[in-house]
Amino acid sequence: MLFTKEEKLAIIFIIACSLVGAGFFYYKRAQSSAFEIFAIKNIPEEQKQVNINAASIRELISLKRIGPVLAERIVLYREENGPFQSAEDVKRVKGIGEHTYRLIKKRITLE
Repeated sequence: MLFTKEEKLAIIFIIACSLVGAGFFYYKRAQSSAFEIFAIKNIPEEQKQVNINAASIRELISLKRIGPVLAERIVLYREENGPFQSAEDVKRVKGIGEHTYRLIKKRITLE
């Protein structure tokens, strides 16, 4: 026999502790990500400013009437043309007209 009964139990115990520890690590990591998303969503709308010159697609999607397609167009536009010089320049992006601009203008910033 390679291991005694006590040694086998000790090995099983160590493996079980490692698995439980890894489980807690990933659970805690998932919870903190969920908390960050929850915390961001609980900021009042008027306080959530989005820098259209630096925002990610995910941040841009938080704006009214801006979905994944328009968010990607905004990012592509600034990559091809450089940073927006004024907030109103966002209307140069295909699909963002006057109505959409009026809905988002209070939440967008250049800094």
